[in-house]
Amino acid sequence: MYKRQRLESPVIFHEVHLQAPGLDVAGSSMPGAPCVVRGHNQAISWGVTNARLDITDIYGEIVFPSQDGDHDYDTMHGGVLEPVVEVAETFKAHVGGDILLPIVSNYRIYTVPRRNNGPLITTPSGDGPLPGSLTALSVQSVGFGPTLDPEGLCDINRASNLDEFKAAMQKIDFASQNLLYADRDGNIGYFVSGEVPLREDLQSLADEITPPFLIRYGFYGNEWLPLPGERPPHQATPFAILPFDEMPQVVNPPAGFIVNANNDQMGNTLDNNPLNDLREEGNGLLYLNWGVRNFSIRAVRETEMITELLSRHKGEISRKDMREMQADVVLNDARALVPYIEAAYRNARRNAHSQPMLASLAQDPRVKEAVKRMSRWDFRTPTGIDEG
Repeated sequence: MYKRQRLESPVIFHEVHLQAPGLDVAGSSMPGAPCVVRGHNQAISWGVTNARLDITDIYGEIVFPSQDGDHDYDTMHGGVLEPVVEVAETFKAHVGGDILLPIVSNYRIYTVPRRNNGPLITTPSGDGPLPGSLTALSVQSVGFGPTLDPEGLCDINRASNLDEFKAAMQKIDFASQNLLYADRDGNIGYFVSGEVPLREDLQSLADEITPPFLIRYGFYGNEWLPLPGERPPHQATPFAILPFDEMPQVVNPPAGFIVNANNDQMGNTLDNNPLNDLREEGNGLLYLNWGVRNFSIRAVRETEMITELLSRHKGEISRKDMREMQADVVLNDARALVPYIEAAYRNARRNAHSQPMLASLAQDPRVKEAVKRMSRWDFRTPTGIDEG
């Protein structure tokens, strides 16, 4: 008996071909995007996957009722009270014909200017807190202000070489993406877009570091660093960011190919600690995200397949090979895990006197049968259909 399934998340990407004076680009885009998101023009081609950069922090805030009449609340930072700004949300309702009626929401939305005008996501108590108590959470994100993402995307559509592509992708401020590049001159490259904020505790190598993936202190020590000078023209974030030269990137690597599968871009999380790698010249910690190790397993499998195909076909990979790679169903994490299971089973049987509980488990016929199945497994997980 088959159960009808409903697709909760339809694919938003759609194919598109744009032609205009000075523009001839084809690929796929998404609703609202002014240009092709991934595709090719007459000179270059590019693809994207999500880079998962950590560009948003959540802060615990100390909030007090304001003593001034011009605003409702203050937050405490460094022993100083700073105003919380109320934002009036206005919606326009279509009431017939060409008439749009503005409706002002009665719900009060508070923002914290220090947080790139990010919101308080919990409502402050009307009675006011005790001194030193946390009464609200605030959110700070690179995307809480105007960005140049649409302009950068359209500049990529018009780029004709590697330098123009690099200049364009640096305007993509909020959308942290892995971008793979290739051109008609034979160049290939990999870059990460997006602006990674520099946190004061991570950059000063403070004794007490609050991981950016946890709730951070809103009242001292965990701020995004201010810009050291004038904001570069391609930068949208009004804070200091990781310089482009220190972002993950490679051009024309000796291997002749580049693999990306949403994986750890620089190996920061291979030791399960994303907060122990130093930036160049020791200028603080190099922190990109809290962890993408599951995708690194996939990248290892892709590297393995490409290397094997290049060796088998004397440096060339056909479209047929690419289709077969897309349909690959080998479970690489199982290849790493099963030998440990087999070794544990053998040790349990071998050490029956010293480990009676483990020996009892190993004597269970169901466990024995399961381990034998794993020993015969080729680590493939076929779906039962030709496509994969």
